[in-house]
Amino acid sequence: MKIIMNIVFVAVFNLVPFNQLKAEEIIPHDFTGVWGENDQCIAYHRNVGLFELEHNGHFYMQDEGKKVITHWFLKPRYKDNIWYLISDLKKDVRPVMGVIYLNEDKHIMEYWGINDSAQNAIKLRKCTTADVIKGIGIDPLKSKNANLQRARHISFALGYAMGVTQECRGLKIHDDTAKYIASLSMDAALRYANQENKLPAEKWVENFVSERTLSAISVARFDKKEIPNFCSEAKKAFGQNGKIIDGLIVIY
Repeated sequence: MKIIMNIVFVAVFNLVPFNQLKAEEIIPHDFTGVWGENDQCIAYHRNVGLFELEHNGHFYMQDEGKKVITHWFLKPRYKDNIWYLISDLKKDVRPVMGVIYLNEDKHIMEYWGINDSAQNAIKLRKCTTADVIKGIGIDPLKSKNANLQRARHISFALGYAMGVTQECRGLKIHDDTAKYIASLSMDAALRYANQENKLPAEKWVENFVSERTLSAISVARFDKKEIPNFCSEAKKAFGQNGKIIDGLIVIY
């Protein structure tokens, strides 16, 4: 998703006048944080292509976990109960307009080209801790091929559950369920390999599934540091009636 380098934000929010704000409060806390498009927020701490707005007014585009700084610097102005966050505009760059507003449930950011209609606005929403929890066991990166996507999703979930049992005492993998899940991943990967003539197909499948599974084990270790009550939430994803894979993890 390409964003022009200069932007005008308008935020609808009932705030104190700008001249009464301290320097560190230039961007209200409610507006700072990570923003994403639709399901992009799920497991956003492991996703790419999101955006971040900080208290000092800097707006970042994230790329593969690293912050790529644009030259946007938002300058807040306050008038008639509306927040204007205005960037430096250059004559040779087409500005982009946007709006941030707050309702009872969530923040929404909308932006569109200065000569475009608001009907063409791209909407972002503010990512939350709930999105991180919802991302347990999920690989947020997508594949266009359906068989490859299925193989990625299943092998990642299996490896993630294995990682959970290493991080959470009293939990273990249910062997029969794990074997069945692994076979589903292998079947999907084999269909993809045959479609794309990845020969020898069996060897490619073995390497692919092994790589995805091992990668997910380390991701579970990382998520435990990021997610409150990680082990309890992981059981909801992989335990009895689990949201990701039912019965893959059991208590011993």
